[in-house]
Amino acid sequence: MSQDPEQSDPPAGGLAEELIPVLRRRLGLEGADPAPSEGTILDFAAEVSSPEPHVSKTQLVQLVTFVLGDEHYALPIEQVYEILRVGPITRVPRAPRAIRGLMNVRGRLLPVVETRMLLDMEPAKIDKDTRVVTVRVRSRNLGLLVDRVGYVAKVPVDAILPAPSEVIGRRAEVVRGFTTDAAGLTAVFDLERAFDSDWSTR
Repeated sequence: MSQDPEQSDPPAGGLAEELIPVLRRRLGLEGADPAPSEGTILDFAAEVSSPEPHVSKTQLVQLVTFVLGDEHYALPIEQVYEILRVGPITRVPRAPRAIRGLMNVRGRLLPVVETRMLLDMEPAKIDKDTRVVTVRVRSRNLGLLVDRVGYVAKVPVDAILPAPSEVIGRRAEVVRGFTTDAAGLTAVFDLERAFDSDWSTR
């Protein structure tokens, strides 16, 4: 039985070309028109035919999951641009504490954020599984250094529950809510709040 690409692991090498870009196009997040496809007139008509209208009572959100230590986190796919292997990172004097450094990505400098430090964890030890998740926040590109990228999950919006009032500290400030799946409890990261907080720049 073939595996659903929306639930499969991202490819091991370089950019997650077989997963993130496909899903972004499916969600209408890419501006480029696809190249014309070959086939018969009937094939073309079948591709452009509108399916029967279907009203869903449950709104779904697609989450890109990643791992920090033993903990699972996720981001809405709309905020994820691409996934990169870790290249050389150059440290910058007087940069905010949570900035690991700059990475050259196709001729452009990408600030790489030490995601673990936003959560009061020890800095990452880069290995073969470490990845940089490129995100866009308020028209700025940033790279999130993560221990490992997981999968893309599709969950109902109402399945993302707010953090309990007992949760305090930095983690409560950067987490939008929690959801559960086969992997266990996953915290949904809130990038806006994470980078608006004063402590993220110290």
